[in-house]
Amino acid sequence: MWWPVSIFVSIFKSLTWTNIISEVPTFLVAGHETTSIATTWALFALTQSPEVQDKLRKQLLAVETDNPTMDELNALPYLDAVVRETLRLYPPLPSTMRVATEDDILPLGQPVKDKNGNVLDSIK
Repeated sequence: MWWPVSIFVSIFKSLTWTNIISEVPTFLVAGHETTSIATTWALFALTQSPEVQDKLRKQLLAVETDNPTMDELNALPYLDAVVRETLRLYPPLPSTMRVATEDDILPLGQPVKDKNGNVLDSIK
């Protein structure tokens, strides 16, 4: 299911600096951990497939510098394929669990009747 962009715009407009700042530790820790987990799984996957390892090694050794730019790395199709396949097979963060700290009221686009005949314009 695709969500209209207007939903995301309204969500982002409603974020306060307090909301944003409270998420920074999540991004820092998750970013660090997911990178190390993805790297570990990529190395493991390469040990299981020597032909992939050899082909990737040849492509990487063909790069003319020890410090490639992002454009140079993006121009390596086999590296891109290996990274994408690793992330597909071993997603470092397949889901994120969140727990609400307080009850919320979700407005409905159109009122509905519940099984008792009450008209509802929101869900609590």
